[in-house]
Amino acid sequence: MNNADGHAWFYYGGWTRVVSPTMVNDLRFTYQRRYFRSYSAGTGSGWPSKLGLKALSDDYFPNFAPAGYAALGSTTQDRQQFPIQQYQAVESISWIRGKQSWRFGGEYRPSMNRDLLRSTVSGRFTFNRGLSGIPGNANSGNGFATMLLGIPSLFDTRETDILNRRTSYLAWYVQNDWDLRSNLTLNLGVRWETDTPVTDTEGHMSGFDMTAINPVSGTPGVVKFHCQNGWRCSPYDGDYDNFGPRVGIAWRPFDWKKTVIRTGFGAFFAHPFDRSVANTASLGFERSAQLNILDNTQTVPYTMGVNLPVPDLTPRPLDGRFGAVAVGQTASTVVPFFESNRRAGYSLQSNFRIQHELPGRALLEYGYVGNLSRKLAGATMNINQIRPELIKAAANQRDRPFPQFSNVQIIAPSFGVSSYHSAVVKYEKRFSRGFNILSTYTFSKTLDNVDSLTGYFGNEGNSYSNYYDRRLNWGPSEIDIRQRVTFSSVYQIPVGKGRAYWKTHPLRHVVGNWSTGAVFTAQTGGPITVTTLTNNTFAFSSGAQRANILRNPNLPGTDRSIFRWFDTLAFAQPAPGQFGDQGVGLVRAPGSIGFNASLIRVFPLGEGTLLHFRGEMQNLPNHPNFGLPGQQFEGPGFGIINVARPARQVQVGARITF
Repeated sequence: MNNADGHAWFYYGGWTRVVSPTMVNDLRFTYQRRYFRSYSAGTGSGWPSKLGLKALSDDYFPNFAPAGYAALGSTTQDRQQFPIQQYQAVESISWIRGKQSWRFGGEYRPSMNRDLLRSTVSGRFTFNRGLSGIPGNANSGNGFATMLLGIPSLFDTRETDILNRRTSYLAWYVQNDWDLRSNLTLNLGVRWETDTPVTDTEGHMSGFDMTAINPVSGTPGVVKFHCQNGWRCSPYDGDYDNFGPRVGIAWRPFDWKKTVIRTGFGAFFAHPFDRSVANTASLGFERSAQLNILDNTQTVPYTMGVNLPVPDLTPRPLDGRFGAVAVGQTASTVVPFFESNRRAGYSLQSNFRIQHELPGRALLEYGYVGNLSRKLAGATMNINQIRPELIKAAANQRDRPFPQFSNVQIIAPSFGVSSYHSAVVKYEKRFSRGFNILSTYTFSKTLDNVDSLTGYFGNEGNSYSNYYDRRLNWGPSEIDIRQRVTFSSVYQIPVGKGRAYWKTHPLRHVVGNWSTGAVFTAQTGGPITVTTLTNNTFAFSSGAQRANILRNPNLPGTDRSIFRWFDTLAFAQPAPGQFGDQGVGLVRAPGSIGFNASLIRVFPLGEGTLLHFRGEMQNLPNHPNFGLPGQQFEGPGFGIINVARPARQVQVGARITF
């Protein structure tokens, strides 16, 4: 649990000028300045000393994460951002010329973040199962027992110097709307935009040369420091060819009065830094270390509070020897870096719709929506994985590509791909005669090779597995909801003053002038991926190990229950030194049904004074919507659903306005 403190200031300004009857200029400026601090419970209580942990900061409670159990303690023990600043200047010109409407504009947005991070200065300890079980049997132990033995499989600690990072966003655009004929409108435009590479005003930023020979280990891989010893001053190249076309067509064919065809296409760009935070790539300007051992080792190289080899974290010379150890020695330095040729992710969005006007102010629409995204930023990936041909039961640190370091990580690598296609039907009745309706049906498919975002609809269990073979990362996305139905409506009960019935009836004061609202949703479940509780690849693999798949794990509806949502016997532990052959998203999680309703009325209390009453019911039928089943093979609760989304909730509120 973390506490949070913060405050912010916002300033706005604008100037609109009518240049001529057909031209308007609009200039806007904003400035914001924020301070934020997040710190863990137990700050300043000296917990490491009380627990017998040595050589760690006494300021915070450590983080303990035993396999199969909820973690205890925070992984952001203290973070202070003082201040976060952003300026924004936006210029826009609107010009009407005959049947054409033009818009021109641009934007400039510099952003700055001054950051002090003490994420795990008091330590983070991870405990796997193998070290508390039968020697050599990685699946026989217990993560909690391993913690009680004081034998971590991973330890890390990190705090940074003050980092003062900044980047700027620049953009310009041209947009033209042209009424070619009375039944045909064409929209054409283009937008150029870029985010400059993130830099540090103090030079507190590091990189990595994958090919240079390290003077300490004699193997490839050297930590570099920006603007020092001939190394580059920005972490990656700027991306300046981000031109996004926009095309739209609205056509009423054959002068049909009640049918319109609409289609559009556009390219949109993401920030190249959008999956990482502003305090990464700071080696040399932080005190950090990480120790790893394989899950299946039969020896205990260190224990907490006794011989945990916390390295000397005093500042070291910023040269080619930084963080490296000789091959065979215990490596403790994690090297995060940006690939120098990273590019901004982009999305190609398209749609085609046919709209029909129906009697009663209603509209029927059906069509296609697509979104193809490329070069998406994914989660940070470890590339210091032993090559598959070198994997063996006796594999150790010296077999890694960069044995002089613990992990070598590409920060938010930009090789993510996603594909979304959907057919959509929509019925809409605009508000008339006291009610409206909006209802949709969507049939869609979403595939990607990037990591899970929320874990709410489904869970990919870490889309990365084998760094050297990423083909199995492609599959259904966490948000791959194949079918979804929605319905919403507001209805004014036709009773009471000003309505159709009982306008003067005495009961109008009780039963009159009420309105109701309803929202209904139903959707199929998202995909999940089964991973192993213990990783026995002996490879320091980039991500979680997937279980082997023996057959279709999805059970018929009649055989499915919360105690066995899928066929748990359809999975197996891969052989030692092997990656699982399971792709992503083969198991489907439960779907969900929701029905919410509201009851609303406004009571006049006097001249200009109103009492607003509102009653709301979430999940009115109290339908059970189950969460995700356990997805760790041979882990606690494997295949069992032990969580559900909220049951029926009722709330009543009132307010007086005058």
